Amino acid sequence: MKQKVLIVHHSGQIGGAGRSMLVLTDTLVKMGASVVVACPEFPVDMSRLAKKRCKVLNFSSDIALFPYYSGGASLFSIATLKNLFKFPKFKNEITSLVTLESPDIIIINSMTLSYLGKYIKRQDNRIICFVRETVNKNSKYINMMIDHWLDHFDFIAFLSKFDLRSHDINRASTKVIPNAYLDKVKSGVIKSKAKSALGFKATDKIVVYLGGFSRLKGIGTLYQAVNNFEKNGEKDIKFLIVGQLPVKIHLTFKSILTLSPLVTFLKNLYYNYIYFKFISLHESKLVQVTGLVEDVGSALLASDVLIFPVTKEHQGRPIFEAGFYKLPVIVPKFECFNEYVNDRSGDF
Repeated sequence: MKQKVLIVHHSGQIGGAGRSMLVLTDTLVKMGASVVVACPEFPVDMSRLAKKRCKVLNFSSDIALFPYYSGGASLFSIATLKNLFKFPKFKNEITSLVTLESPDIIIINSMTLSYLGKYIKRQDNRIICFVRETVNKNSKYINMMIDHWLDHFDFIAFLSKFDLRSHDINRASTKVIPNAYLDKVKSGVIKSKAKSALGFKATDKIVVYLGGFSRLKGIGTLYQAVNNFEKNGEKDIKFLIVGQLPVKIHLTFKSILTLSPLVTFLKNLYYNYIYFKFISLHESKLVQVTGLVEDVGSALLASDVLIFPVTKEHQGRPIFEAGFYKLPVIVPKFECFNEYVNDRSGDF
């Protein structure tokens, strides 16, 4: 009899956690499991890609996250308070979903949803949490509460030994799984051909960036670097951004009357600024933006070095991916990266 697996995912966007979840889904389906993915309806990218693999259920209520992690929201931010108000309705939806689907295994794909553990545990199921966030060290007591939530799970997967050491887990089984990254390896593909397929010359030196257009991932630092290259007339080095340009946000009279859209607009002023800057650089042929991609392997194969200029300690999935393709990386000197990066090694 097939085992039924329910995966509860926290975002409709295709980010690092989303791609790992899709790979995990592929693996489970190949093993003969019946997989159901529950995720937000918008943005539609995650639902669209997941539906190619398995049954997808979209949440009818607003998802309630606890976004307290390194690079996430502060404890008393508007974002955190809004999520707390959403908690009762969303928790009831998830517990009803568990009753309706009766899965043998439930996978919570983010620490931001770890509070659900105590509500979804049944005698006849196993619950797993993938911790895809780095601990915010500012509050010992908040982290103790998160560890208490995590201890309701049967098994917890961490992406690094650093992340495991940052938690105090007493009951649940734990394991470090650096990444569920199994994108198609383009065996036998020559780098020059991979570059040509993306519109580059074989002689171009490609600097690839994965991380989305967020301040946390260092998009502002990237823009400064690209701008300096343009001013210096550099032509042989090109920048490849894997992802989509941010959507331009418009402020309307209606949005001024309600707090949430106004806050969203103010938050996205930065993205509007980045949007216009990168549009001009994209037109200059110095920067190429791939748009939404499911498989980043082609971009990594074509590249010569990866940069990940995060501004705070954060999960280093792009570093794992670069290692998979034997690429040198340029990253901040954060402790969370030490176990996977050999500083100043090689001849780069």
